[in-house]
Amino acid sequence: MGKNFCKVEGKWCKFLRRGVCNYCNADITTISRCPRVESIETIRFCDLLSEVEFEDVFSHIYDWYENQRNCKEAYLKVFNNIRSMKPKKHNLDDLFISVEATEEDGEIYPDVYGHTVVGSNAGRNYCIEFVEWNDWISMYITKETLNTFTKEQIVAACMYEMTFSGFEEEKVQETLKRMTDSIKNMVEENKKK
Repeated sequence: MGKNFCKVEGKWCKFLRRGVCNYCNADITTISRCPRVESIETIRFCDLLSEVEFEDVFSHIYDWYENQRNCKEAYLKVFNNIRSMKPKKHNLDDLFISVEATEEDGEIYPDVYGHTVVGSNAGRNYCIEFVEWNDWISMYITKETLNTFTKEQIVAACMYEMTFSGFEEEKVQETLKRMTDSIKNMVEENKKK
């Protein structure tokens, strides 16, 4: 590989010289340390949470999802919980939160997914419903999302997605475990046939 080849991103980068970033003078080992990410003009979900009020966030959940109108207290607990969490260093550095408007039955709803912005998988989308909440709050928001939705709308869409399988993280992770165990069992059963 050449002296300007970024192993993290899998492409040539004007900021790199022999694996060290000329911009920040450090080894680039994760996308979050890459100066190109900073040029995307983004914000982490945890920082977005600190800039909004719950009532404004819930008003969007209330408008978008009629079946969630009686869940205000549950959403308030989740909001306070994730707002008080400390973001952690996670292994999803190249995965950003993306929200897009989706039409269903003549209504417009937000569709939330993980989106790779840089790297060899750039442009791919991933389901992030079962991502641990510490990772959710540590993830960055795509620039396109910030330019399309208000901060309150982004938080509302993310909270709906992260609580789709339950209002407690343990319940969400239990659902994921049941699903993966069920898939493993089906695979094992098919192997026996």
